Amino acid sequence: MNCENRKSVLLVNPPYGLAQPEPNGSSLVPPLALGYLAGALRLDNVDVQLADMSLSTDSLSQKLGEKEYDVVGVTGMSPQLPSMIKIAGDVKRACPDSLVVVGGGHVTATVPSISSLSSNVDAVVVGDGEIPLRMVVSRVPCSAQDLADVPNVWRLVGSAAVPPISILPCSKKLHPISPAFDLFSFPEYQLSQSWGNVTPYIASLITSRGCPFKCSYCSNSSVGSNIRYVPLATVEREIHTLAVQHGVRTIIFWDDTFTFSRKRTLAICEMLKKYDVDWLCNTRADCVDPNLLECMADSNCRSILFGVETFAEEILTSLDRMVPIGSVRAAITAAKSFGIRTIASMMIGCPGQTLELLRSDFELLGGIGPDAVRISVFNILPGTRIYELAVSRKWLPQNVPWGDTSLFPGHPLGLPTVNEFLTRTQLQQNKQILEQQLAKQPVSGRF
Repeated sequence: MNCENRKSVLLVNPPYGLAQPEPNGSSLVPPLALGYLAGALRLDNVDVQLADMSLSTDSLSQKLGEKEYDVVGVTGMSPQLPSMIKIAGDVKRACPDSLVVVGGGHVTATVPSISSLSSNVDAVVVGDGEIPLRMVVSRVPCSAQDLADVPNVWRLVGSAAVPPISILPCSKKLHPISPAFDLFSFPEYQLSQSWGNVTPYIASLITSRGCPFKCSYCSNSSVGSNIRYVPLATVEREIHTLAVQHGVRTIIFWDDTFTFSRKRTLAICEMLKKYDVDWLCNTRADCVDPNLLECMADSNCRSILFGVETFAEEILTSLDRMVPIGSVRAAITAAKSFGIRTIASMMIGCPGQTLELLRSDFELLGGIGPDAVRISVFNILPGTRIYELAVSRKWLPQNVPWGDTSLFPGHPLGLPTVNEFLTRTQLQQNKQILEQQLAKQPVSGRF
């Protein structure tokens, strides 16, 4: 335990899988969620350290060898669950007095089963973690029993999971706390090739949390459909800090739908014109127009990833995602006319998708001609409506072994797939074939 008056916290970003950093070809970006937690803890003069195991699996042991920590926080999504459990054990062996707290999207969506996480986990934070984690750290040294009145915190006492006394309501506006950018080693991060040639250093930002849409397969559907915005003054301060203090030259905005608010997007474009930075974002084809795209290009927007997923109307309807092909064609054509690189995100293996529908999707996409295509195999995430459907139809068992790479190997690593017509292996093979075709010919060519 920390002997100084100042509290100490180690925040850990787990790798995907038990023994390796991120999968080859994936983007490696700073763990922004942990940066926000660190920024919040520093308001209380907490000494915060970061172990980013996506860069080096040795970073945790190095940090644990330097000192003991009052609290060790671990966050992650479903594919990282085995790593999170292993990390909790490693922490308890090295620092038995440290309070181990886990959080993130997976545990938020699987609250009823958190008691099976690990005997090495003391508490689980669900939802936004900034306020609850500050309250937890203010209590140490303590045990899980001493956290009974902390909102959003489930306590693991023996084999029982004790729910929090309350859940904090989501405010319409996010707090003005900025990430602790100095914890990130910016030279080590990179983006996948689909984003094109980007200028280092690279950083990620969010200007909002949540998504107003209700796609049944998206993890946001498990936490509601509200969108909450970071104050614009905070956004500008963060852009300034990254560009001026940390030498960042490319910012990727990780908002689920960056351009949902046209007014805010235009305001952020004006901010970005003040700095020598390029920027990238994710959005939907029905949330842009030519005038907006021109303003984005004028402020050095270099690439946009459009979530296309599929063109089959019956599948889009079943997924509660209706973006017509006309919108996709118009958005990609307009963006390219302003010199913005366009990336189409496509899913294969959606429920109901036959091999013929899969091939039709890529024939149609070839006629639209985005600059790059990102292909993913449709997977199930806990807490989503498609997960509930899959369990009710017995496509999946009630207790899915999330993150088990022996049961769910390859892409999508550690996550189950459900398709009535194509096996997991066949979906992976088709993904590989399509990617090889894309490597040999322009997207505008025929598949």
